[in-house]
Amino acid sequence: MASFPRNYPEKFYDLVVQVAIIRPGPIVGQMMHPYMRRRQGREEVTYPHPSLVPVLKRTLGVPLFQEQLLRIAMTVPYAQRQSVLLVDGSPLRNVACRL
Repeated sequence: MASFPRNYPEKFYDLVVQVAIIRPGPIVGQMMHPYMRRRQGREEVTYPHPSLVPVLKRTLGVPLFQEQLLRIAMTVPYAQRQSVLLVDGSPLRNVACRL
């Protein structure tokens, strides 16, 4: 938990994120450093799509949990989903396995 000194938890949810962020998925997916920079105020919080703000707001625009990935898949407009997911859900399953 070497990230505690850099990201001093203020709420219980901060502890939840600290535990989740040290899992292999967020580290391999390169989501740890963007979250930490945003938490420290060194990077602006941005969202890939305006409809994803409610899904990613608590994690500062960085998907850290599988539940977020599922909500993203349900939230993104249908036309964009089809171009990403194609007919089957294989790409979504592959990404979910990494989180």
